[in-house]
Amino acid sequence: MSAILVRPDLHHQFGARNPQFCLVVDSANKYGIGMDGQSSLYHRTSQIALHPGESLETFLATRAPREADILVVTPGTFLSSPGASVIGEDRKLSVVPCASTPVTAAQLSYFLEICESIDHDSVAARSDAILEALNLAESVRIVDARRGTSASFGSLGDYDWNVQAGVLSGGEQQIAPNGELSAVPLDIMHFDAERRLDLCGQIAMSGTVIVHRGGNESDEDEQARLYARLAAATHGDAVVLDIDHGRIVGVRPHGPEAKPAVEALEELFQADSRYQIVWEFGLGLNDGIKPVGGNCGLNEVCGGRGAQLHIGIGLTPWTKFALTFHCADSLVQVGEAVLAEPLRRSMTRRRGPACGCDEGARGVW
Repeated sequence: MSAILVRPDLHHQFGARNPQFCLVVDSANKYGIGMDGQSSLYHRTSQIALHPGESLETFLATRAPREADILVVTPGTFLSSPGASVIGEDRKLSVVPCASTPVTAAQLSYFLEICESIDHDSVAARSDAILEALNLAESVRIVDARRGTSASFGSLGDYDWNVQAGVLSGGEQQIAPNGELSAVPLDIMHFDAERRLDLCGQIAMSGTVIVHRGGNESDEDEQARLYARLAAATHGDAVVLDIDHGRIVGVRPHGPEAKPAVEALEELFQADSRYQIVWEFGLGLNDGIKPVGGNCGLNEVCGGRGAQLHIGIGLTPWTKFALTFHCADSLVQVGEAVLAEPLRRSMTRRRGPACGCDEGARGVW
């Protein structure tokens, strides 16, 4: 039996099903990903391994079945997004992005289960409602009451809005699990430091951190060290950014545990000024997903309470790393409409002899 099992009938992101389902893995298949071949929705199912060095575009153009729903799961193998003409109107493409961060077998299994349980109608409705509110507003307000920060985002700028929500139609591609809405200045595949998000004020980064690397495996150790320093901001304290029209002009810790993260960011800014550009304003839409521990890129679609803000800094391959910071304690609001709410934090409860005047007994919020 496969260590990780894909069940085609439960992948509802494909909507109205094609006659065939195809699971694509890489040649190593290091986690033993397999497929339940029994299906009541597909006439035929198949599992195909990419050849070493084969691009997804080449695979689609030469070997992929037609009239197929295609799920791609290739941990450790970088793939580029293919053009729509290569996909073709008779295919749908769903890709689990699991190469730019060190995704473990347990993490991958968890997120594949999430893929099976997503309410795509609900996520699509949430995305549509947020886009409608943004379209009617001149600006978005972002407030972290715990840290006393606030910022504004002009949502009607010249942006490329990337929507990863709802079911797929013929010829379309999405990440899996889907559930993200994000704005970047112009084309998400091209870095232009002169293009900026209309983002001004202070933003507190207090939540999951993701450090993506490019395709150079020699960067893995540096990626791990950078993540360890930046992840200090997830332990209760926050990193506060001062932002002027999409450019980071200051960074400071809100509490001592965030100091290593601030120092790491300052070093990045010094080494490459492109890291000072806030490249992405994103909202994770899956309120049913809890982020997993460690540096896992699949955490990006986690939605907190309805939706959750995250911002992106850097863009591979133009910068060595691309950083995603969740802002779990931020309220995102358009007028009276709330787009994202802060996470509710639970008290840490202990039974023991310590009292509240003992510093070692303080709770973690």
